[in-house]
Amino acid sequence: MLYFRRDILIKALVILIVALAIGGIIFTSHSALYISGNEAVEIAKTDAGINSDDILETDVKFERFGSDTMYEVKIDTFGGEYKYTLDAKNGDILFSLQ
Repeated sequence: MLYFRRDILIKALVILIVALAIGGIIFTSHSALYISGNEAVEIAKTDAGINSDDILETDVKFERFGSDTMYEVKIDTFGGEYKYTLDAKNGDILFSLQ
């Protein structure tokens, strides 16, 4: 009986270790492939000429459409609202609207 419990515990630990390793690989590959959400906001701010002191709120969403990945960035300022769509791989601006 003790051997059976130890065997189950060892199998559970192996499964946990493998799951954590896979999770780390996925997180690392995402970080290496895409710009961060903060970088997306900085690109949009720079393009729009927005001063950080003028920002009321920012909203960033990572979107995936098939093989295309992008960030939807919305910046609310005292002067209005800015919307950007950026390529998540290289930060290129695909769409902008004020």
